[in-house]
Amino acid sequence: MLTFLLAAAETLGLRAVTSTIDRLILYLPNVIAAAFIVVVGLLLGRFAQRLVESGSEMAGFLRADRLGAVTRGAILLVTGVVAVEQLGLKTDILVMVITVLAATFGLTVGLAFALGARTVVTHILAGHYLRKTLAAGQPVEVGGRKGVVDHVGAVSTVFKKGDHSWSVPNAVLLEDVVVQ
Repeated sequence: MLTFLLAAAETLGLRAVTSTIDRLILYLPNVIAAAFIVVVGLLLGRFAQRLVESGSEMAGFLRADRLGAVTRGAILLVTGVVAVEQLGLKTDILVMVITVLAATFGLTVGLAFALGARTVVTHILAGHYLRKTLAAGQPVEVGGRKGVVDHVGAVSTVFKKGDHSWSVPNAVLLEDVVVQ
């Protein structure tokens, strides 16, 4: 249809219309390529979502559906940027904004994890030092209770006295007075 319109415009001597139609005809392969990229991205996103969901469910993650949705969203975002770039539009600012948002999200998650795991990490580090000073079977008195060290675990130390056992968080043992 565009070819016939182009021929009619040339016959009438409408050069502006002819050049516009020429540009449109030359631009069509970019539109078709961008559409192809979007379709492939949609299919790849759906495949990756299902793959991540099934792998996450097999690993026992609670929110496997959300992890799959994030994966699909990331693939669709990259696909969208590539398709827009295929159309000949400048994507520098878009890529910069996406990069800043991804970095902000990563830093936020990292900071939340670090702050949330602070006490656990404190107990783990304290356990590392306690393994050097407390040996299994060593008699101790902690907080007025006497017993022997059963074992120093990752986050707590287990003590025994007869049939009874109790545990004390490792960081507390480092801060508390332990009589040996």
